[in-house]
Amino acid sequence: MTIIAAQSEHATEYEDYKATSGQYDETRKRVGVAFITEALKSVGPMDEHALLDAGCGTGTYIDAFKDRVRSVGGVDLSQGMLDQAELKFRDDTTITLKQGSLVELPCENGEFDAATCNEVVYHLASDEKLNRFDGIQEFAHEAFRVLRPVGVFVLNTSSPEQQQDGFWWASLIPEAISNLEKRFPEIETRSEMLVKAGFEIGRTEVMKGEALQGDDYLDPKDPLSSNWRNGDSAWSQVEAEELSSAMEHGH
Repeated sequence: MTIIAAQSEHATEYEDYKATSGQYDETRKRVGVAFITEALKSVGPMDEHALLDAGCGTGTYIDAFKDRVRSVGGVDLSQGMLDQAELKFRDDTTITLKQGSLVELPCENGEFDAATCNEVVYHLASDEKLNRFDGIQEFAHEAFRVLRPVGVFVLNTSSPEQQQDGFWWASLIPEAISNLEKRFPEIETRSEMLVKAGFEIGRTEVMKGEALQGDDYLDPKDPLSSNWRNGDSAWSQVEAEELSSAMEHGH
């Protein structure tokens, strides 16, 4: 495994992933692997692909594809998350991990045959109303740049409506959910940004029957655990008063 430090001036991380990276894999499962596999196969044999995992975190998706593709490059802003990935893949020479921002990918033009980005782009959104999604647009251009001409890009994310209606516990933390949903562009807006970057839209699909928390998703006691909350972007943003109220209802 190769590790390259490429510190960027773009600070897109708004959660303390360095602190939570050690427990991250306990609270997050990979979803959409079958969809990604189908997409990768559409542009040639998978074992010939150089795959980029943009926002790779601790490497959960790298782990799913490392034995099925030629090589994998992982990029993440959080060094804490990359430290965990390094522990997993330190003996694998087909994997390269780089520290850097998605809006300034430390990768060469046309370096990859395929790229994925899983539940990450909301980190690139801004609180400014007029420029809220500029970071996501920049990343779309970067993803297009690092792909070969007939490459494929799979963007795994949510819509604002899914943030409001897709989680049973959303009603416990309405203020945090309201703040977070603003970081997710509507599906139509997201498609327009990808087209602007040069992509042709294949298809959009809802991953039914899959949850980021796996079997723990339906456990009503899980939000009572700080480790579980720290691994979820909405709960990690909950202010003390709202958390107290949510915990009271949770009990």
